[in-house]
Amino acid sequence: MADLQTRFPALAGFLGAYFPDAALEGRRTDEEIVAFFVSVTLAEDLQATRAQLDEVLALPVLPTASLARLANRRLDSESAAREWLAKLRILLGERAK
Repeated sequence: MADLQTRFPALAGFLGAYFPDAALEGRRTDEEIVAFFVSVTLAEDLQATRAQLDEVLALPVLPTASLARLANRRLDSESAAREWLAKLRILLGERAK
């Protein structure tokens, strides 16, 4: 996980800060979490997060266990992790417009 946080700090910050306690804060869906993140994040930080998300999605093998721990999310397989990250990338693109 340290490698993920070192190589992709903006993405790690997004996943680690906004997903683990989202339900406790009243945001239960990925759409709600992303909308909140976009509403409180500077444009350059959004760009960095999107760029790092693209970099992670381009990896031949995802660090699935690290992603799951960081976001406190069950990701049963690499394909599930890739699908979830791709969804987040789409949502970040839609919300940032």
